[in-house]
Amino acid sequence: LWMFYEDMREDLPACVRRIADFMGIPLTEELLAVTLEHSSFRFMRDRASQFDDHFVRNAGYAELKLKDEAGFT
Repeated sequence: LWMFYEDMREDLPACVRRIADFMGIPLTEELLAVTLEHSSFRFMRDRASQFDDHFVRNAGYAELKLKDEAGFT
């Protein structure tokens, strides 16, 4: 399934329905509403530490034997 950022910005509910259909997930109106809420910029901004890439970045630092943000290798 290919999705484009511009399409999601234009009509996120339609994109969520398309993703659910692709994954075979029954999408109720309640589930759609929760998904749209959790997909919002405001929701993610308010929980920024849950959506950053620190896990991936720190794993890369460890693999390359570089110091992470805390100064550990």
